[in-house]
Amino acid sequence: MARHHLRTEDDVTAYIEKLDGTISQLTSERNKIYNKLRRCRDPELRDDLKSRRDSITIELKELRGDRKTAVNILDRADEIRRTAAIEQYAMQGKDLSRTRTNKNRDLER
Repeated sequence: MARHHLRTEDDVTAYIEKLDGTISQLTSERNKIYNKLRRCRDPELRDDLKSRRDSITIELKELRGDRKTAVNILDRADEIRRTAAIEQYAMQGKDLSRTRTNKNRDLER
């Protein structure tokens, strides 16, 4: 996601929406190529259509992978925030317990 300079959850959400549009457009284009391939009788044109179809398929694979990563980031963002808050609270609790322990030691002396 650093490659696309995504910093906030809103950036990631906008990126996912952009990917959805691109994926939809490329899927439609690939389906049109499949239809042309069914009707095509010229071997040279057929080879050209197959190479275009294959390149679109490779591009779709990359875009779908990026989309999956972005969705996982959004899903994990809440969990990471929650874990960080728990750890922060636990650290504050430990600091308080250390302070209490030190005070108790001073009182015992």
